[in-house]
Amino acid sequence: MHRHAASEPSPPGPPTSLADRLEAWRAGLAARSPDAARLAWLVELARRRPPPPPGWHTEANLVPGCLSRLWLAAEFRDGRCRFRCDSDSLVVRAVAGLLCELADNLPPGEILAAPADLPVRLGLDRLLTVSRRAAQARVWERIRDFARSHAEGRC
Repeated sequence: MHRHAASEPSPPGPPTSLADRLEAWRAGLAARSPDAARLAWLVELARRRPPPPPGWHTEANLVPGCLSRLWLAAEFRDGRCRFRCDSDSLVVRAVAGLLCELADNLPPGEILAAPADLPVRLGLDRLLTVSRRAAQARVWERIRDFARSHAEGRC
């Protein structure tokens, strides 16, 4: 697998804009072809993510309707939405993790300003089976729902 340091997405640290994050992810995906190489890159990034802390895999964090188990936790702190996910499927963990990293540590309004079909616009749907596309859509929907519930004037 080729490494392109300039196109590697940065882990969320100091807040950056969603537009900047999207640009970095698009560049990373575009630097890899064919689609199998893109998916392999996302899976490799997912393998490097630290596992969630013990006790984190709870029913409350479980996303219903997925063939594999997928957990998503959200937290609102200091005016920003925080997201973390895990799955027993590495592919689902990779795609859900990308969406969580895109939205993590952003204010609700910035997340809500992103298109509802953002995963499709990133081209992730081309990499996935129908059931995994549905899981990716659920994750993005839950991220947006969480942001909507914490948008100014709605707490």
